[in-house]
Amino acid sequence: MRRNRNRASDAERTPRWAARGTMLLALGLFFSCAFAALASAEPAAPPAPPPVDAHFDAQSPRAKAAAIAALTVEEAYDDQDALLSAALAGLAPQRPGRTDIYFLGFAGVAYEDVFLHEARSAQALFDAAYGTEGRSLLLANNVATLSEDPLASTHNLQAAISGLGRVMDPNEDVAVIFLTSHGAPEQLAVEFRPLALNDLSPRALRAMLDDAGIGWRVIIVSACYSGSFIDALRSERTLVITAARADRASFGCAAGNQFTYFGEALFAGALRHGGSLVAGFQAAALSIAARERREGLRPSLPQLELGDAIAAKLGSTPLAGN
Repeated sequence: MRRNRNRASDAERTPRWAARGTMLLALGLFFSCAFAALASAEPAAPPAPPPVDAHFDAQSPRAKAAAIAALTVEEAYDDQDALLSAALAGLAPQRPGRTDIYFLGFAGVAYEDVFLHEARSAQALFDAAYGTEGRSLLLANNVATLSEDPLASTHNLQAAISGLGRVMDPNEDVAVIFLTSHGAPEQLAVEFRPLALNDLSPRALRAMLDDAGIGWRVIIVSACYSGSFIDALRSERTLVITAARADRASFGCAAGNQFTYFGEALFAGALRHGGSLVAGFQAAALSIAARERREGLRPSLPQLELGDAIAAKLGSTPLAGN
């Protein structure tokens, strides 16, 4: 940090020897106080993660840092089977003759709370507006939710998608998969240090869905370069929505934010009362473009890929605004 130094006028200046003496005295006092403070200070706490939205997570940065420091790999992994089994066991069964919608959220990076908040907000929106209450679950990487939600790992994602496939009717029901994290071309970041987690590729996600037998799919990816997921996920029975084109970054994952630009425009904006996913995407894309122009940012160019079969399928569900 730079400090401003006020300079005295010529009339106020003291002789050089007096000024130097005063400076040496001041420096001596400063260093003696500093050394005394260092001698009595407690060992420094580990660096704290970014501040957390108080409404969302009451833990202070220091408390979060302490929790991360106390985290052991064994304890984190040992809890996963129980947490995931409980989450899947709590899903309501499919209702024959009706199109049920199931929601799975995935918050991939632990050190920025924006992803957890965005995933939870999307889950709450789909529960309230699209009828997924009792048919939704969340995988999250965040120290605040270690005892509540299964980790957002590729292993848990595969297990959760497999669990959905066992509950859903593949010919009737629709799975909504929402992924939010940092991204790179054909890669979604999955990170929770000190745990060693693997990043997610679009081909791996496609294989998970195919292996689970889930036919009707809505996949929303909020990440930089998320358009690179489209080619691998494209099918007649799939709607893919991404926050950015394959070669573009998206914005808004700064510490302290509750949403990315994409999540805010889509979930807190265009779809806040429900309505058509396609129309909501179109409105959100316009809102994002206007915001990026105002801020002088290179356009992220959100993408939508809609298969013909799922376009007809969604027409009879709340996902089309009905």
